[in-house]
Amino acid sequence: MTIEEVEGQIAVPGGRLPVLIMRSSGHSLPTVVVLGEIWAVNQQIRRLCRRLADEGFTVVAPDLYRGNGIPPADAQQDALNGSFASFPDVRAIRDCRILLNAMEAGELGTSRNRPCVWGFCMGGRFAHYLAALSGKVAGALNFYGRLDFPRDGLKPFTPLDVCELIQVPYLGVFAEHDALIPLSDVNALQHRLQSAGIEHAIKVFAAHHGFMNETRPAHDPAIAKAAWDLAMNFIRTRGRT
Repeated sequence: MTIEEVEGQIAVPGGRLPVLIMRSSGHSLPTVVVLGEIWAVNQQIRRLCRRLADEGFTVVAPDLYRGNGIPPADAQQDALNGSFASFPDVRAIRDCRILLNAMEAGELGTSRNRPCVWGFCMGGRFAHYLAALSGKVAGALNFYGRLDFPRDGLKPFTPLDVCELIQVPYLGVFAEHDALIPLSDVNALQHRLQSAGIEHAIKVFAAHHGFMNETRPAHDPAIAKAAWDLAMNFIRTRGRT
């Protein structure tokens, strides 16, 4: 199986959004939009995209930083906290919505069917937002994306604030030992989704934040495999819609 890899850009207000597209020579459906961690489309996310393409999916991975201000791989937690605080959430949501519109219009050469959106850490937050604020996705997978934090001009709302607006099936995967996402936030998420009658599944693994990322100390191969299998079942089911 040959993997085609294309890098391009799409026009967004005030700039350009870099986009990585991977597809295999075999199956091309469904499409998965991958939203990376705080390091954007780094080598680890590229490997994950290739793994998805090897499975037969078409993969679209935007750089929500627009190529600027991505923290270095060895950034300390204080620097990562600063990057989180200074990141413009509303701009990124708008960029993602423009990307989804372009996909639906066939501008990226991918299927026009609604994709699943799979996000990790920072990207998990935006997978959640797109489930609530875009009608162009078939399902959302939030892998340990933060759910609650102080609001300000760059972050005027949180994922928990918009739970009741979610319109698609939702898979939330979290870690039991996560300084960024207390279990009380996960419980609040599950309660709100259930109260709103939204189709969802929430799984909490006995792991630490970032357990899917094989380059991080928290990586747990066995748990990462179990989480991958959950995601594959979800995407294969929801991507047919």
